[in-house]
Amino acid sequence: IRGQTSAQGKLPGLGDMGFLEEEDSDEDDDEIGAIQIDDIPQAFSHFSYEHSRGRQLVCDLQGVWNADDGFVLTDPVIHHVSSRGRRYMNGATDKGEAGVKKFFETHVCILFASEWDS
Repeated sequence: IRGQTSAQGKLPGLGDMGFLEEEDSDEDDDEIGAIQIDDIPQAFSHFSYEHSRGRQLVCDLQGVWNADDGFVLTDPVIHHVSSRGRRYMNGATDKGEAGVKKFFETHVCILFASEWDS
């Protein structure tokens, strides 16, 4: 999964700031405006849940951010909420509705997650 950089375009909800624009080399690389880079994968997880209308959640994202490629994220867990009670549709790490509930117990929603659903 690769994120967009400012050269590739903007994501809704970030206004004129763009998405993870490169700052001067003297600036702190871990924060861009009021948005922490570490918050972006959590926002994407929330977006995946909203975009799938509550049927799937992509979470446990691991990876790195760099100015050349944006995010390079690996090793996702996908929880699928089945209306028929089917389990492990996405492998052994798929915990279904229980996994989704566990994610939202600790998730802190950031403002623009809901604005990506366009």
